[in-house]
Amino acid sequence: MTKEQQRIVIAEICGWSRTSSTSGLVEAWQKGAEYTTKLPDYPNDLNAMHEAEKALSEEQWIAYIEILGTVMPDARLRSYVHATAAQRAKAFLETFNKWTPND
Repeated sequence: MTKEQQRIVIAEICGWSRTSSTSGLVEAWQKGAEYTTKLPDYPNDLNAMHEAEKALSEEQWIAYIEILGTVMPDARLRSYVHATAAQRAKAFLETFNKWTPND
């Protein structure tokens, strides 16, 4: 998956949906009463991934941690807190069966 595809799918999982401005000229994203034209940069921003992780249920969190262990090289040698945003994004998407490898 490209970084942009990852951003979009993670945003959708977190409750963002596509919308457009009242003029219809600008694509935007809506989550509740919030609107934005730029989604968080989940694969490159640990703060954005931290926000995404808040969307996980307890069961999903357990699966996510297990998957994160397979995404991180030598995970048993270091703590999961050292996972990069990209590793967290991949594990997050795999938790929801949304990860697709690059063609």
